[in-house]
Amino acid sequence: MEKIKSILGKTKHYLSNKEAKSAIRGDIFIVIIMILLGLSSFGLGRLSALEKKGSDVQIEAPSKEDLDLEVKPAQTSNIPKVSAIKEAITNQTTQTNTDAVFASKTGKRYYFSWCTSQVKEENKVWFDTPALAEATGLTLAANCSKTQ
Repeated sequence: MEKIKSILGKTKHYLSNKEAKSAIRGDIFIVIIMILLGLSSFGLGRLSALEKKGSDVQIEAPSKEDLDLEVKPAQTSNIPKVSAIKEAITNQTTQTNTDAVFASKTGKRYYFSWCTSQVKEENKVWFDTPALAEATGLTLAANCSKTQ
């Protein structure tokens, strides 16, 4: 019993000292850091164990039927015929024809002469009629109407 009283007395004396209080606070801080480090390590270990279990996705080798690919021809309905394009280029007219329409060399739309467009003059291709332009696969521009 005497020993317990002496230990308590020494502890009270140690705690009353200001330097001892700051040392205790530092020790408590280190203990808290160590506890947090241990808990985070434990959590990371649990996460890695969950990842090793695997997933529900299974990769299977393709069967022979899957490897037999059927080659389908490309859709050519929207591609203008080369002969129609050549004919349209050779039949170029001037703007004096009121039915004449123009298009860009690389565009997909045609315009009447009274419609506004950003087609440069050197890139314009002229067609005698809208029907001829449509035969090459071109369509009337949305901002252009058939009437002036």
